[in-house]
Parts: sequence; structure tokens; C-alpha cells
Amino acid sequence: EIVDMIRILGEARNNYSAAERLYAERFPDRRHPDRKVIKRSCDRAEQGFLRRNRRKLSPDEVTSLTIIGTVALNPQISTRQIERQYGISKSTANRVLKLNKFQPYHI
Repeated sequence: EIVDMIRILGEARNNYSAAERLYAERFPDRRHPDRKVIKRSCDRAEQGFLRRNRRKLSPDEVTSLTIIGTVALNPQISTRQIERQYGISKSTANRVLKLNKFQPYHI
């Protein structure tokens, strides 16, 4: 989609409002970006940042130790039970267990 936005902006001779209208005409089935989105996308492309750089947030040490300690004391516990007892999401529990080489059904 970003490449199409840049291409249409060139056809519109760097007129963002015209590019917005042209994009909506060419691609009626897609979401229609407004001129600000087109400008930001082109600026990111010029700077070389086409992909978003999302930080991967890791759980804090207390959360990790809670999950690992719980599993060490009760190997039969499920991630849903951890979620209910400690308020830690299932996906976080799974991620911590995976990072620490724990595998489901083999704990």
C-alpha cells in the first residue's frame, strides 16, 4: 500500500490532496488514507523507515520468577490457571515458559 501511495503521489505531482482523491478512485476496496497519512508515509520512505520498529516488551523479573516458580512447584498447572491466580496473561506466561526452555506437556 505504501508503494502505491508513493506512486500515486508522483502521478499527482506531489499534491497530497489530489493523491488522496486519486488513491480512493484507483483502490476503492482498500482503506483510503488522507493526505496526512500519505505525507507521513512518504517522509518515512525518504528516510528509509518503511517498516515499523516495534519494541518487543519482555515481562519484568518479578513476573518471570512468579511464573517459573509456580511451574516449578506445580508442574501440572496450566497457563490459564496462572492467568486466573496471578493476573498474568496466558500469552505472557507462554512466552516466559518458552524463553526458559519449558515446553508444554514436558515440564
